[in-house]
Amino acid sequence: MERDVEDLILNNTNLIYVILKKLGLYSKTGIDKFYDIGLIGLVNGAKNYKENFGLKPSTYLGKCITNAILMELRKEKKFNFDNFISLSTPIHENLLLEDMISSDFDIEAELEKNENIKKLYEALTLLKENEKTVLIYSFGLYGNEPLKQKELAEMLGLRQASISRIKLKAIKKLGGILNENKIKN
Repeated sequence: MERDVEDLILNNTNLIYVILKKLGLYSKTGIDKFYDIGLIGLVNGAKNYKENFGLKPSTYLGKCITNAILMELRKEKKFNFDNFISLSTPIHENLLLEDMISSDFDIEAELEKNENIKKLYEALTLLKENEKTVLIYSFGLYGNEPLKQKELAEMLGLRQASISRIKLKAIKKLGGILNENKIKN
């Protein structure tokens, strides 16, 4: 049983940072203090968690962490309850807290993936119009359905071999742009 508690704690420590960020306490100088309080809430939650609660462990632990931090803030009377955290509140672009609160969700990887996608779309703007069009429709970017080379060739009035050459050239060019770091953060 002790091993389960330890696993719950180790797999959910990043949850403390997510909650601190959502509560607006992440960038303040007192992050260490509130992290420690959140850690106490995490440990207590891990000790008290039972499978029959009807909640995912990370959801339950998130509530325990939030409650521990909020109790401390109530003592200090420095918290604006109008900005209270909710599981359905967006954390980053299209991500919700409830999507991120699980032991199998890697927040850093998801944010990095979103950043890479953003850079890719920015790099696309540096390509020639025909290269951009071929990539957009080949891979279904900007919400378009991906087309086969034959369909794309018919749509653009080109031969299939031309589409293949343009696509290959555009991918190499795009890779060069991204590797040269021409896209700023």
